[in-house]
Amino acid sequence: MEKQQPELCVCTEYAYGGHPFPFSGVFEIMPRDAEDLGDQFKFKQSVVLGFTDFLAEDVKQIVEDLGRKYRGDLYHLINNNCNHFSDEFTQTLCGKAIPPWVNRLAYVCSRVPFLQRCLPKEWLTPIALQVSLRGSLESNLSPTDLSPL
Repeated sequence: MEKQQPELCVCTEYAYGGHPFPFSGVFEIMPRDAEDLGDQFKFKQSVVLGFTDFLAEDVKQIVEDLGRKYRGDLYHLINNNCNHFSDEFTQTLCGKAIPPWVNRLAYVCSRVPFLQRCLPKEWLTPIALQVSLRGSLESNLSPTDLSPL
């Protein structure tokens, strides 16, 4: 008798992104759909890493617990990005790491500080982006636009 593989059912995909607030940066998106994330994000491929015995309620609790560590204000493109979250999440769910090529660019940049210094600070953290946007907005406004109401 041939052994059957469990049916693969991916109903929810979780992602991690930065924002300037001290709460979870983990969120749900439709599987294989990066359209809502913006033009700079493209779905490339699915990689089956394994299977889990966790129930859906357990997975939601794991995501909530990871959300305390992966807060939006702690996002960093090189040191604490969506691939770091994905790696920890999949190791918890099925005991396997994501393939090394997925986060290789961040890894190389973390080992060669010169490369990280070449990147605009706005790319690295949501706080730097917010400061940059605020500065850009303020430089385009007149003094009367900045006065309190």
